[in-house]
Amino acid sequence: MTIATRCTILMAAIIGTALSPADSAETKLLFKAQGATISAGKAIDLGKVEVASYSAIRVVASTHPDSAAPATIQLILMEGDEQYLASLDTIIVPPKSSTTRVYQVPGRKLLIQAAIDGSSGSTSVDVIVYGTQ
Repeated sequence: MTIATRCTILMAAIIGTALSPADSAETKLLFKAQGATISAGKAIDLGKVEVASYSAIRVVASTHPDSAAPATIQLILMEGDEQYLASLDTIIVPPKSSTTRVYQVPGRKLLIQAAIDGSSGSTSVDVIVYGTQ
């Protein structure tokens, strides 16, 4: 094997390693609440999600096509199972639409709550959380 051939093989190996998908950040589905129905005037807990091992999370929230009212999605930072720390964000999702937000270094655990404004009616929502390591 000539030096030129060895250099070509070495360069191909280096380029292949640099572009390897294994080196890219891995995204995982962390949480999914689909079709949760929220009645007016009553906030509901959709669930808690561990986010400590992720450098970033993406939250996707949407209201269903038959929704007549905007949904309010509250992301609450938690420590342990019950210790409320602070609100990370409040996402307002208009009827029949979707909103996506990305948060860097999101904390340790999130409580996700949903509510709608008004004194009557209901809205169905989907909330999905992805984590990137």
